[in-house]
Amino acid sequence: MVSVCGLEITSERMSKIAKNLLYAHCCIVLMTVLGGLLSIIANVVMNAAISDLEEETGDTAEDGAGNIALNYSVDIFGRLVIPCVMLFLARFAIQSNNQGLMQCICFTDGIGTCLECCGTVASIAMVIVMIALKKWAEDEDCNEYWYHEDDDWTKQDCLDTRDTAISIFGTAMIIYIIVALLTFCAMSICFWATMQANQGQFALSQGEVFVGYPVQTNQIPTGQVVVGQPVSQPVVQPQGEKAV
Repeated sequence: MVSVCGLEITSERMSKIAKNLLYAHCCIVLMTVLGGLLSIIANVVMNAAISDLEEETGDTAEDGAGNIALNYSVDIFGRLVIPCVMLFLARFAIQSNNQGLMQCICFTDGIGTCLECCGTVASIAMVIVMIALKKWAEDEDCNEYWYHEDDDWTKQDCLDTRDTAISIFGTAMIIYIIVALLTFCAMSICFWATMQANQGQFALSQGEVFVGYPVQTNQIPTGQVVVGQPVSQPVVQPQGEKAV
C-alpha cells in the first residue's frame, strides 16, 4: 500500500498513475499561480508607466485600457482559481474511484493544454508589445509642452518620467519572458496530466481501483447452477448390489 497525497493506494500500478496525476496538477498550480502573479504585476506597472508618460509628453500609446479588466480576470480565474479546483477534483476522483469524473478531468486537461499553448503565444506577444513601448518611450524628446496648463511642468520632469518608463518597460519585458517559459512548462505538464488521467479512467473501466480493493464480480457462489454448464449428479448404488 502506497500513500499518495494522504490517500492509501493499494495497487502499485494505480499508485503510479495517481502520483503522476496529482504531482502534475501540483506543478501546474505552482507554475500558473506564479505566472499569474507576475503577469498582474507587469500589467499594473506597465499601465502606470504608460499613463505617466502620456501625461508628460502629450503623445498617446496604443491604448489597450479596454482590455485591462479582461486581462486581470483571465489572470485571476484562469491562472489562479481553475488549476486549484482541478487539483481538488483530481484528488476527489482518485479517492472515490470515480470513472466519470476522471474522464472529465482528462477532457479538461486536454483543453488546458490548448489554453496554455495560447497563453504562451500571448506572453510572447506581450514581449513584442514591451519592445514597441520601450522604443516609443525612447523616441520621446519631451518638446511638446504647449498643451500643459500647469506652470510647474518642466522638461527635466518629462525626461525623468521617460527614463523611468523605459526602465519599467524593459523590466516588464523580462517578466513576460519568464511568464512565457512558465506557461510553456505548464502546457507540457498539462499534456502529461491528460495522458495520466486517460490511463486512470481506462484502468477504472477495467475494474481496478485507486482506494480500497477491487470487487470480484466473476465469482460463482457455491451451489449455484450456471446455464450451459454440466451438473454432476451423484451415482446411486442399488441396494444389495455390489459395486464392480
